[in-house]
Amino acid sequence: MNFEIDKIDAVDDEEVRVIPELPPFKASSILYVIGGLFLFSGVMLPLVEIISRPHDNMPDTFIELLEWNPYSQLGLIVIAHALFLFWLGLMTDRRGA
Repeated sequence: MNFEIDKIDAVDDEEVRVIPELPPFKASSILYVIGGLFLFSGVMLPLVEIISRPHDNMPDTFIELLEWNPYSQLGLIVIAHALFLFWLGLMTDRRGA
């Protein structure tokens, strides 16, 4: 037992751990995260509305299920915003900001 304690004490005191530096924060990461949240909400908004419809007269195809209503319009607008934010993030990365 004393041998193990002596072995631990014999470690060189001058040994210093070098902590690797984090990469610089990129502004585009915010755009990617917000774009991902927009994309998720833009897809989920029409799907939640579809699920909440009464099931007595359900359409046969998925295209008929996505009829042009305010929820699908809003989902399309949010998806367009998400794609714009992704594109803006790519342009920010390309610029190096």
